[in-house]
Amino acid sequence: MAEAMNGQRPPMPDMAGANMRGEARMTPEANMAVMRPSAEIGAVLMARLGALSEEQLEMLDRVITPDAARALLMVLPELEELVKALDGVEEEMDPMMAEAPQMMAEAPPMPRQAPQEPPMGALGGMG
Repeated sequence: MAEAMNGQRPPMPDMAGANMRGEARMTPEANMAVMRPSAEIGAVLMARLGALSEEQLEMLDRVITPDAARALLMVLPELEELVKALDGVEEEMDPMMAEAPQMMAEAPPMPRQAPQEPPMGALGGMG
């Protein structure tokens, strides 16, 4: 595409009204409606978070500061519900995690299984 334009940048879109200053501002009711959390956006965010690897989730935990989290909550109110849900899951998991070492000590040893050979090639498991 850049070659077709002979090194020129594409024209910028008209940004008139993008800042919504003055009389173009939304009414308080419209502003509240826009900032109301959306179940659809929340579901998409949850799906995206679910698709991240453990390493990616850990990276997010490290880099999102409390200030950054507050800023994100301003534009994505759906995150507040996700954070509350995740905090609830962690609270439910804490007692189970505290009991885990005792449960592991009391559990019978797992039977050893022979290592399985990995399938060969894309169609290795077919035959």
